Order: sequence, then structure tokens, then C-alpha cells
Amino acid sequence: MKIPFFSIIIPTYNRADMISKAIDSVIGQSFSDWELIIVDDGGSDHTRSVVDGFKDHRIQYHWQENRGRSAARNIGLSMVRGKYIIFLDDDDWFLENHLQCLYDASSEGDEYTILKTGAMILDHGHQSSEGFIADSNLNSEEYIWCNGISLFQIAVPNTLALSTSFNTNIHYGEDLLWVMSMTIKGAQIKEILASSVVINNHTNRSSYLNSKLAILDRYHQIYKARGELLDLGIERFIKSNLIDAVFLKDKQTCIKTLVKKGFLWAALKLYLQ
Repeated sequence: MKIPFFSIIIPTYNRADMISKAIDSVIGQSFSDWELIIVDDGGSDHTRSVVDGFKDHRIQYHWQENRGRSAARNIGLSMVRGKYIIFLDDDDWFLENHLQCLYDASSEGDEYTILKTGAMILDHGHQSSEGFIADSNLNSEEYIWCNGISLFQIAVPNTLALSTSFNTNIHYGEDLLWVMSMTIKGAQIKEILASSVVINNHTNRSSYLNSKLAILDRYHQIYKARGELLDLGIERFIKSNLIDAVFLKDKQTCIKTLVKKGFLWAALKLYLQ
């Protein structure tokens, strides 16, 4: 069986009403040498029938007991055959030229280079563009540490992607941890100055927070992910003032979110810590 150039992994959970656009965006790519692996993380809706309706031999569907998106991504990684591995969330999508941009930037035999495109952000109907590393005064590790990274902006060579699994004990910041774990091992980021993916921010997004516990949990999870990176030696690549500034920024963001949602006592306790 021919090895595809790209393996695309979509983890999903009860998003039958949204996943079609993500799948359509893969099928509609101008570059067609891909396989799509959809890992259903214990969903109870009709996602399977939606996927089956596409009738495309390049699409695979796998259902697992609910274990979280990191576990779903790891299952996807165990199934890939492509030369480059790409992730896509079930509520986001690629623009038509995304895979072509990545393919044009790829180099044969370059097993330690992660390709990264830009992103369009659709925030409750308002569109903006994410900044590029090349436009900042930061190296790639510093930029990602400060700004994060969306997994579906990157394409990772197969061997490199399979060298690091997702930490199933972290459910916020796991993408940051996965990518930066590879850069610590020597991987480089090659940036493509084109915005070819769409991040769709909406009220049903998994990162949309309403409860006090969810807001605090996200803060503690990201803190934990950053702590794991410090244990791995990320401080060799990032100036100490940026390390401290980002920890403070995360705390301030959490406090502001708590205040905005009306959880004033929780915000005060976190401020005093």
C-alpha cells in the first residue's frame, strides 16, 4: 500500500454537528496525497455515521473508550503511515492550500524540522490573524513559550512525531508540552509565512470556561505543563525574564477570568498566593 505524504489526525468527542466542516476542509485540499485518521474519544452521538457518509477510502474511523484528547491523539499516532503528521481539531479547518504550503516547504531527509504555518482566528464571527515568529524578536522556543502553538498549524516528520507521546495527565497545555519537548531534543521550527488554517473560537469550544473549577483547573494544568518543560531543560533556550513573565501572565489571565465570571473570592485567593 502506498505511503501517504501526510497523515492527519482528528480527535473528536460528541461533535457530530461540527466535524463535517473539518473533514470537508481536508477533502478539499489542493494537495491530495493524505490519509485522515479520526479518533472518536468515547462519543455517544452519531459521529460514526457522519464520517461514514463521506465515502472516501483515505478516511479511517476509530472509536475508543473516553480517555481524553491526549490519549486519542496517541492512538492516532499509533496508526499513522505518512511522512509528516498533522493534527486538526474537530471544530477548526484548513484552507484549501494548507497541505500544498507544507509540501512545498518540506525537504527530503530533513527529519528534525517542524513545519509551521500561520493561522486565521475566527472569534465569535470576528476575524484576525495570528502573528508570526519571524515578525517577533524571539527565537522559536521563546515565541512558543510566550504565545503557545496550535497543533494544526504544524507538520511533524514521522520519526520525530513518534518519538514523543502526549502526556495523558495534562489536558490544557499538552500541545505546548508536546511541541517543545521535541525542540528540546533538537528539532527546529521552519515557518511558512502563509495563514492557511482557521481557529474557530466559539462558546462550545473545549477551552471555553464558565465554572470556577474549570478556570482554576486550566491555570493549574498549564502551570504543570510549563513545569514539565522546566524539568526537561527548556530554560536553556529561553531568557529567564521571559520564563518569569509568562508564569505571571498566566496567573493574571486566570485572575481576570475569575473576576469577569464573578468568582471574586477565588480571584483574591489566587492573587495572594
